[in-house]
Amino acid sequence: MTDGAPGGSGSGLRGAFAQLGASLLALLRTRLELVALEFDEERERTGEQLALTLVAMLFFAFAVFGATSFVVAWFWDTHRYVTLGAVTLVYLAIACVAWWRLRERRRNAPSPFAATLAELERDRAWLAERFGREP
Repeated sequence: MTDGAPGGSGSGLRGAFAQLGASLLALLRTRLELVALEFDEERERTGEQLALTLVAMLFFAFAVFGATSFVVAWFWDTHRYVTLGAVTLVYLAIACVAWWRLRERRRNAPSPFAATLAELERDRAWLAERFGREP
């Protein structure tokens, strides 16, 4: 058979490899676009969360300072040390609860780029099935 024959191993095989290469490049490009999209979404979400967290912390600090000043001034003449101790214990309890919640959220947070990793795993499984290799 000649190189250009339909059943030959020349250009037919070369064409199949070219098509496989083009398909793999297209697949890689799609996956890279997915990674870039997820990265942009994660960056935007993190930026928004950081800005809102800073604003909330600042104004919560002002509110706590005002409430503390009010409570201490109210009880200053009769129970100054008990009042300062109670306010400190309340702040410590709030801090401990917040620390605990932060640890729980970090422990249960979804993995970044989960969709990309899932797509790559599906691609790996498809390639293994297509070319007769078990994972």
